[in-house]
Amino acid sequence: MKKKIAILLVLLPLIVCGITAQTIHYTDQATLNWDAVTELTDNTPIGPGDVMEYEVYRTPYPVVDGQNPMAHVIEDAVSSTSLVINVPNDGVSYAYGVRTKLTTDGGATVLYS
Repeated sequence: MKKKIAILLVLLPLIVCGITAQTIHYTDQATLNWDAVTELTDNTPIGPGDVMEYEVYRTPYPVVDGQNPMAHVIEDAVSSTSLVINVPNDGVSYAYGVRTKLTTDGGATVLYS
């Protein structure tokens, strides 16, 4: 009995450390990162009241028509410059992209990249 208790006392800290230190990484997840947009193409800075969002999309690869928005599936729209995505496990290769959505004039004007 003492031997079992001694083994348990030795293994218990290892088990607790192993459980609390676990980070799960799924094989079908990826993190996309990009640089923040701070100015327009004519070098005009983005105004303080303007709202910049990023739309992350995917399209089957190889890309047949990259300019056709109907070919894209929007993953999410975020204001940060990072997004964790779930990659479909359907045997298809995908290309991912980010486009900007700038809302100005209190929502009166929306510009896409």
